[in-house]
Amino acid sequence: MPRQSFTNLSASIEPGERSSITNVPAGRTVWWEWKADSLGVATMTTLGSDFDTVLTVYTTRSDPPTFSSLQPLVANDDAEGGSHSTVRFVADSGIRYFIQVDGFWG
Repeated sequence: MPRQSFTNLSASIEPGERSSITNVPAGRTVWWEWKADSLGVATMTTLGSDFDTVLTVYTTRSDPPTFSSLQPLVANDDAEGGSHSTVRFVADSGIRYFIQVDGFWG
């Protein structure tokens, strides 16, 4: 998958949204839904961001998904001693993954 750039300039939190793995209240989150095409290792990173990020990947069996049904799969804050976040996990074909990017302390 090619690299993509996004902004969280106008981002906020949604009612019922949980905080990231840091237990710091969510501040300006951006969410994506991604479905894996095949079985393999997925890598997601916020490398290149100009602020301290927290990255969490969730799954759920609920359809439609709700914030309360999301189960954290993998998360990272400050990968490799930096302020960016990187996660790696085995993605399964056809499974929907929900990716949350937040700024540390919003």
